[in-house]
Amino acid sequence: MADSFTLVAAQQSDNDNQSWESYLLVAMSIGCAVISLVNTLVLATAERRGEFPLQRLAGSTRGHMLRMTTVEALLTALTGAILGGLVAVGALVPFSSAALGSLTRLGPLWILLAVLMMAFALTLATTLLSTTVALHPPLATSSGPGQ
Repeated sequence: MADSFTLVAAQQSDNDNQSWESYLLVAMSIGCAVISLVNTLVLATAERRGEFPLQRLAGSTRGHMLRMTTVEALLTALTGAILGGLVAVGALVPFSSAALGSLTRLGPLWILLAVLMMAFALTLATTLLSTTVALHPPLATSSGPGQ
């Protein structure tokens, strides 16, 4: 028969293991979301590679196009934050109501702000990097002498 200290220690050990499993699951979910976001933004920019030379011919400078894609990235991130927030509220409010008996938030506000800042930063960085790469002129193919 175990004493209460042994049982409490075993319970604490189980809680610690479950916490790490939960953190790992959340980290994997965030990793999948980040990969999805980066892939989507890079592919969206790659599809616009034909549009960029036409804008250059119409008089847009490289700076104009980078500012344009920055505004588009901010609007995309803002739309994603609003829609993601609505989805989260739709899922968390019923859970909070059932689990806590109230509609209060489940965690600290800094987590929400950190997630939003990372989403905006990742969206801007990915869009600007892929646009910068797309704006580079293609390598000239030389048709050497006699071709």
